[in-house]
Amino acid sequence: MKRTLIPALGLVLGLAACGDDPADLADPPELVSLTPAEGTAGTEVRIDGTGFEAGAAVRFDDLESPSVQLDGGALFAIAPAGLTAGTVYDVAVSNPGSGDAVLEAAFTAVPPVISRVNGVTKPTGLQGMTIIIEGASFGDDPAVADGHVYFETSGGTVLEAAIADAVNDWTNEFIVTSVPQGVSDTSWLWVETATGASDTIEFRLIQSGTFSPSLINWTTTTPLPQPLQGLGAVFVPVEDGATPANYVFAVAGADTQNVATDVIFRATVEQSGALGAAWAPLTTLPEARAYHATAAATAFTAVLDTTTTAAYLYVIGGRDAAGAVSSTVFLGHVDLAGEVTGWSSTEPLPVALHSADAALFRGFVYVTGGADGDDVPVPTTYRAAINDDGTLGTWEELDALPNPTTYHSFVNFGPFLYVVGGDSAATPVVQTATSTTELPNVYLGRINLRNGDLTDAGWTATAQMAKGRSKHSTIFAGGALLATSGVYAGQPGSSENTAGDLLSDGAVESWVGATGAETIDVELGYSLYNQAAVTFIDADGAGHVLVLGGAKREVEGEPSAEVVYY
Repeated sequence: MKRTLIPALGLVLGLAACGDDPADLADPPELVSLTPAEGTAGTEVRIDGTGFEAGAAVRFDDLESPSVQLDGGALFAIAPAGLTAGTVYDVAVSNPGSGDAVLEAAFTAVPPVISRVNGVTKPTGLQGMTIIIEGASFGDDPAVADGHVYFETSGGTVLEAAIADAVNDWTNEFIVTSVPQGVSDTSWLWVETATGASDTIEFRLIQSGTFSPSLINWTTTTPLPQPLQGLGAVFVPVEDGATPANYVFAVAGADTQNVATDVIFRATVEQSGALGAAWAPLTTLPEARAYHATAAATAFTAVLDTTTTAAYLYVIGGRDAAGAVSSTVFLGHVDLAGEVTGWSSTEPLPVALHSADAALFRGFVYVTGGADGDDVPVPTTYRAAINDDGTLGTWEELDALPNPTTYHSFVNFGPFLYVVGGDSAATPVVQTATSTTELPNVYLGRINLRNGDLTDAGWTATAQMAKGRSKHSTIFAGGALLATSGVYAGQPGSSENTAGDLLSDGAVESWVGATGAETIDVELGYSLYNQAAVTFIDADGAGHVLVLGGAKREVEGEPSAEVVYY
C-alpha cells in the first residue's frame, strides 16, 4: 500500500503560550503502541492508535522526526538524528492544531547488533563478494542513521565497505554490501551508526590453499575399517571444543556384496593431510544407505550453537540394504568432542533419488541431479534451508540442469556452484567399462545472496573437461577445481586427474591434465570410481585432498578400503 507522506511540522505545544486559548486546540490522537521499542537514528517506527490526521508530527523528547508517513491508520516515523545510546525517549504525536498525545518511555536508543553474516555463525567470503549482514537497529535510513560498515585487517587497517544502493541495501534488519579489496585472511567486521558500534564479528577470506596440480603425489594413509564404495565423506573442523581437532567422517556405503551399510567412522586429520592411527566407529545410521549424497553443516556454512555443536551431518537419499531408492534425509548431531550423539529423520526429498550430490552455502543445502529407481538420470535442483536446530525446511525446486545428470560431482566455491561431469543415461552403479554416455560438461550456477536462489541466468555452461567422466570426485583447491578418478575413456589411470582454473567471475578458464607419475593407480595398483573425497587447508595454508574407499575399475564390483592423500 502506498503511504501518504506528511512533511514534518513543528509541534504546537507552545500555542497557548503564544496567546491562543487551549480550549481552541483540536483533540490530540490516541496512542496505543510503538514498534520497534528500540533502535538507532534512522529506524522507522510504527505508531498504532486512532485519530491520526494528515500533517501529524512525531517527536522523540524534543527531537522531531524528519519524516512521518500515514498508512492504513498507522503512523510510520523515522527516529531523528541526535539520539543518544542508552537514553529512553517519550514519543509524542500531535495533529495540526492539537496538543500532544504521549507514549512515555516508548523508545530506547541502542547501538546496532549483528546476529549473523551470510546466514552463518562464522562467515567467510572473497574480496569483492556480496555479503548480507543480518541483525537489528541498523536504521532504515542510512543517511539519518549515519550508518557505515567497516572491516579491520589483521594489520590494523580499517576499510569501509561500500553500500551500492542506500535505498534497498540498507534496512533496520539487514545490510547488503561487499568485501573491500585489501581485506586480509582474517579481519573483523562491524556496523557503526549514530548511536554506537556493534560487536565485531570475525570474517575470514575463503582459502584455496597453495596447491599445484602438476605436483600431485598420492600417498596411502590409515585405511577404512572395511571396504566401501558409494560412501559419503565430510570434513569437520572443531574449533570450540576442549580439544580442537580436524576430523573426516566416512558415512555408510556399499560392502563387498554391494549391499548398503549403516556404518559411520571418524578419523583425525593431521597437519600433513595424513590420518591418525585408527578410525573410530560412531553411532550408526537408523537404516543402511549407499550411493547417497552427504553434507555437513558447520559454523562456516550455517547457524550453529558453537557451545554444543560442531556440525550437523546430512545423509540424503541413496539405496537401502534391499537396493530400493529412498527419499529419506537423515540428520546427525556432532558434538564438540567429534561424537555423533544421535540420528533422526528430517524433511525428505520430494522424490526418491540415488547418486545425487549435495553442497552447502549460506545456511542452505543444495542437491543436484541423481537417478531414480530405474537408474534414469534427472535434471532437478533442490534447495532446503537449515533451521537453527539442524532440521531442514521444505525442499524448493530451483532451475533445472541443462540435461539429466547422475554420477556427477557437485561442489561450491563461495557463491559459485559447479556440477562437473556425470552420466546422461541409465547406467548401473557398478561397472568396469565406460557407458559411452559419460559427460565432459561443467555447469556453473551463481547464487543470489539476497534469497539463496540461483541468479536469473540459472545454470550456464563453462569450460568442459577433455573427456567425459562419471563416478568421480571433484574438490576445490588452489584456485582450481580438481577432478580425480572415476569412469572415463581410455586406459584406467591414464587420465586420473584433471584441473580447471577458476576466473574471478566463477567461470572455469580451461582444464589441464594433472596426472603425474605418482598416481592413485600406481600407489594402490588399481584405479578407483565410486569413491569419496574431502579437502582441507592446513595451518600453513597448504591445500590437501583425501580420497576414501571406492570401487576398483579392474575388478567389477570389488570395493576398496584404502585412503590416499596429497
